[in-house]
Amino acid sequence: MSSPSGGSIGIGFAIPSEIATGVVDQLRQFGQTRRGWLGVRIQPVTPEVAQGLGMTGAKGALVAGVDDPGPAAAAGIKAGDVILSFGGVDIDAVHALPLLVADQPVGKEVPVVVLRDGMQQTLNVKLGSSTRAASRSRMPPRRRPPPSRARQLPRRRRPPHPRRRRALA
Repeated sequence: MSSPSGGSIGIGFAIPSEIATGVVDQLRQFGQTRRGWLGVRIQPVTPEVAQGLGMTGAKGALVAGVDDPGPAAAAGIKAGDVILSFGGVDIDAVHALPLLVADQPVGKEVPVVVLRDGMQQTLNVKLGSSTRAASRSRMPPRRRPPPSRARQLPRRRRPPHPRRRRALA
């Protein structure tokens, strides 16, 4: 990354080659990237939440919300469910789920094991496209924040030097 003066400020970014290869293949085939989309908002399962749900350990991803319309809603996933596995892969930590979902092709039907009311259920979800999800976003457009108060205040002037003060008088 370069600085405004043109020099390097020592920050770099790296992308694993297996991700880059997949992205390049998608760009060649579709002209854009196509990532799987589940349509849920998730949060970690804390030990307290796990205990409250009667789970033996804090694992999985707690569904905080479901995008409607979306693939998860169509399959019957509800807020409050805990996703325990996705496509046969156990979800040990919440950050694993988005990576697994994004790696799946759009339109693929994937078995998702959820914990609901103390019972495990397997639901089949047909993944949507993350590009469609972005276009359906309910977020309002970002607006610039109002200018800071500091910019609106007049600048304080230093009193003139004593010699200059005599010249001004």
